[in-house]
Amino acid sequence: MRKYHICDTSSISGISRYAEDFYRVLLKPLGFEQLSPELVNTDWIATISKDCVFHIELGVGQFAERNALVSLIVAGFENIDVTIHDPPWITFPFYRFLNPLFNQISKAFDWYLNAAGITGKILKGCRAVYVLTRRGRDLLESRHGLKNVSCIPFVIPSDKIWANPLVGGGSNDILYFGFIGPNKGLDYALAVHSEIRRRNRDIKMYVVGQPTNSKAQYYLNKLKNTYSDDVYYLGFVDEANLDSIFSRVAHVFLPMKEYKYFCPCSASIIASLRRGRIVWTNPVNAVDEMIQNGSNGRYFTGVISDDADIFISLISKKEELRRMSIAALTTCHNLQGELRQWSGEFKNV
Repeated sequence: MRKYHICDTSSISGISRYAEDFYRVLLKPLGFEQLSPELVNTDWIATISKDCVFHIELGVGQFAERNALVSLIVAGFENIDVTIHDPPWITFPFYRFLNPLFNQISKAFDWYLNAAGITGKILKGCRAVYVLTRRGRDLLESRHGLKNVSCIPFVIPSDKIWANPLVGGGSNDILYFGFIGPNKGLDYALAVHSEIRRRNRDIKMYVVGQPTNSKAQYYLNKLKNTYSDDVYYLGFVDEANLDSIFSRVAHVFLPMKEYKYFCPCSASIIASLRRGRIVWTNPVNAVDEMIQNGSNGRYFTGVISDDADIFISLISKKEELRRMSIAALTTCHNLQGELRQWSGEFKNV
């Protein structure tokens, strides 16, 4: 019996980075092989036995993984587990078109007509469906009537959790980290930094990430023209060089907005917490399952001047910053503990 982990890990998406960690920590020790979804075709399927086991990573943009899942179910395979990263959808939209109008119609077909029940039928054909947040689990169960959904802890390898919390007297610079688009809230992050800088000219801000599409590129260009003083737009930074960026800052601004169509677990928040940084964000999507306001992070108030006041006040409290940094690292260690408990059950599936 062979076991396959199906995901394209060559992309720059958060799903790809998560898939690498999930494979290294959980699946490789169980004898799984990594397999590109592009290789799952009719000819290849004809060469493998029906007792093969599969784990597939699914989410927005994972169209090749969706195709692999459908092909395996149509071929009669039963030992298929999936992780849904953007519940309640396998991917979104289910049918993708190059024409923007057709693509919008396809999204409406999913949202208002539930894709004619296609997503639910596919997921009911899976042995197990995993999701990374409780809210995501609830969305999958309520929209598709699923009974095979389990919530699993976010996988964080031990060697990726920084050993030391922030210390007093260090930099209080700010980082924005993640894809760039109107729903990510970079405009608000920059506006707060601008107000902070008006009062404390020593605070710099770094912006790491790239636009998701042409509309997002236009949005970014406008922001660059508006906010330039002590703002450093670094574009995409690969994983190997991210640590050096995080080491320059104490705070990460992620004022994301509520997503209309799906509810992801924010990999950017996890990436910040595991480095002991102070995350400033909003209680939207499933954020409240990761951030406890005033403990391991802060929620923005939505008022620029008030958020600047809170920031200026907090950076003068070195012990408070250290306590919050320790709480951020503790959050990740607690996830590891939950994962160890859960992995025992996973091995028996």
